[in-house]
Amino acid sequence: MKDIILELSIKLDTVKQYFLNLYLEIYKESYFQDFDDYRNEKKKTMNQLKIFAELGYGNPSFFSTEIEKGEQEKRVSRFVIPPKIEGIYFRFWIGKRVLVLATKNGISLKKKDRVKVKILFGIEGRR
Repeated sequence: MKDIILELSIKLDTVKQYFLNLYLEIYKESYFQDFDDYRNEKKKTMNQLKIFAELGYGNPSFFSTEIEKGEQEKRVSRFVIPPKIEGIYFRFWIGKRVLVLATKNGISLKKKDRVKVKILFGIEGRR
């Protein structure tokens, strides 16, 4: 009788270990798949150009577009509408305070180091 109980115990441990290994393998695979998906999505957005087309008072020209790629940015003196529009915004920069009313991020109030006056309407998007 003890032999039978011992044999059943060994078989149960083997089955338990099998399912535990199976679970860990599935979990590990899905975890790394999620991580790879996240990393690939991050690469896609890093390679895309962010485009901010603005018109109003305060920039070097009435119509201007700021194009960002990663940490680099460039401003051109014309209004370039982005192919994929993500939102529109109004920006009021008076003194060191900036009030932004945006469809993407809502209302935000920021404090800057520089003193400027800007009243802008902008379209934000990607290419």
